[in-house]
Amino acid sequence: MTEKILLAPASLPQEQFLGSSSTITLYSGSAGAGKTFALVLNMVKFAARQNSTIICFRRTSTQIRGPGSVWAEASRIFKQMFPDARIRSRDLEIYIPATNSVVKFAHLQHISDVSNHLGSQFSVVVFDEATTFEPFEEFILPLMGRMRNANVDYVPQMFWATNPKYNHGIYHWIKDFYLDENGIPLKERSNVERYFVMKDNKPVWFDTRSEAEELYGSGPTSPVRSFRSIRAHVTDNIPLLKANPDYLANLQALPEIKKRIFLDGSWTSREEEAGY
Repeated sequence: MTEKILLAPASLPQEQFLGSSSTITLYSGSAGAGKTFALVLNMVKFAARQNSTIICFRRTSTQIRGPGSVWAEASRIFKQMFPDARIRSRDLEIYIPATNSVVKFAHLQHISDVSNHLGSQFSVVVFDEATTFEPFEEFILPLMGRMRNANVDYVPQMFWATNPKYNHGIYHWIKDFYLDENGIPLKERSNVERYFVMKDNKPVWFDTRSEAEELYGSGPTSPVRSFRSIRAHVTDNIPLLKANPDYLANLQALPEIKKRIFLDGSWTSREEEAGY
């Protein structure tokens, strides 16, 4: 008898992340919130659909392959979920024959590396630890133009998973709506979808799609895109807290600034530089 394996989100934010249909979905917050697991689950979801072309970026190749990395997690989980999966470690690629889907892992260490992907077409684009990509406008935004694949039955999407980082480009996308005065994600605005149009490499925001489409039109040629930010917090990650009962207490015992960053997920807190 074949053993059945159940793969499911471990928290409500992970469930919301998997259920998102927005053009861009941000999953950010405290340490220990299960961001890597959420990314892998999401890639499994899309790989189970026909003809998906998925790419997951990290800043360096060392970060891709390290212990506990997204590649290590993906290799393990994909082999469990797809027995016929072809894990190509040398190429950092996973191929699923049953669905003709491919998952690639690549680094973008230098801005020049971005050009290597500008001729490609992807149905899903993932940035793991998105705040390591700076400048944001030159590393991440150009890949929005690669989100296309006529052979899939869904609209291509982009996902950002990260811990917060002071003054990063992503902060300027979310500060006016999704964060409080201390740069901490607002729970009541988590998973709220908004709409935007890019102007001069910056988003112009609208609360509803109808408002945006009234100005910019609708249909396949419309520049209107959707976005949501999901608050990930360690207290939502029940499996982690059961396996590591002291994890939350350790975060709570951190010095105030570190606690705001790693527990509260503040985008505006930063540690003072050493020296004078």
